[in-house]
Amino acid sequence: MSKSRVEMTLEALGIDARRKAAQWWAACPNPDHKDRNPSWRIRDEPGKKRDGYHACPPCGFEGGLISLIVHMRKCATHEAGALLTDIENGLGIARKDPPESVSIISRPTGFQLRAGIVVAPLDKWSPMAREYALSRGITAEQVDRWGIGYADEGHLSHRLVLITRNSKGVAWNYTARTYTRHVKRYFEPEHWERADRNVMFGEQHWHKDRSECVVVTEGGFKALAVERAMPELALGATAGSAIMPGYPIKLVQFSRILVATDADDTGDRIADELLFMLRRQRARAERWRLPDGVQHDDVPVNELREQLQWALAGIA
Repeated sequence: MSKSRVEMTLEALGIDARRKAAQWWAACPNPDHKDRNPSWRIRDEPGKKRDGYHACPPCGFEGGLISLIVHMRKCATHEAGALLTDIENGLGIARKDPPESVSIISRPTGFQLRAGIVVAPLDKWSPMAREYALSRGITAEQVDRWGIGYADEGHLSHRLVLITRNSKGVAWNYTARTYTRHVKRYFEPEHWERADRNVMFGEQHWHKDRSECVVVTEGGFKALAVERAMPELALGATAGSAIMPGYPIKLVQFSRILVATDADDTGDRIADELLFMLRRQRARAERWRLPDGVQHDDVPVNELREQLQWALAGIA
């Protein structure tokens, strides 16, 4: 009986697995997961849609065969695709010294980005992801500056991923926005992923001197729009519609705070709650609101800059 492509891939990657029904089980290949009891599995169902899908529920390492090759061989997606073709044709993987460990962005407490996220220059993105980023006004410079990523497979498949990092550049959270017609527009980390929502998108570029003004938006996409209009400003974005306890503690360190949440009922509620907490600490904070239903990235850059300047003058 000939071997399946999954079995040949496992052999080529040197993964010692044991078959149970339609799945292979092995110790998780994610080096940040000390997997004493094999909890990683990969489906072996030739001809079916989920064939080759792998997952480790305890640590969240998951994806398809290509993403597995990418992480195990430390190669680009297109190279992994070529290697998988070689495997399927019975050629195996060209021998070279395998990496000692899989490189997955993580933090000591256990949070790690989902498998399948590609962080690369914009011109290296897949066409659909690149087209969506450009349609939102996101520039190649912003992709590099913020380490924005995307995913074409895995749990976050067909989503643009804004990664929330702290001042040291360590990932603590993410927001994944679909660029297809998926019924659920945004994905946030599940509770078991151990994300820290108290870290604000924008912190990675905050200066130690907080004498400047910080603009607080509802979500990272709005923050990026503000940056395109006034790149000199400090930015802070909420993770969804909730105000976390850490937000006011961090924001009050700035000399001025401009709350620029969305122009709708939810945005008004967030602004009222945040302004109440900030003013209790005697912070210089004001609300700036666009017309109803208008999003920050809907406004032309020059016009948005003029409106921001006018708003900032009100809390000078």
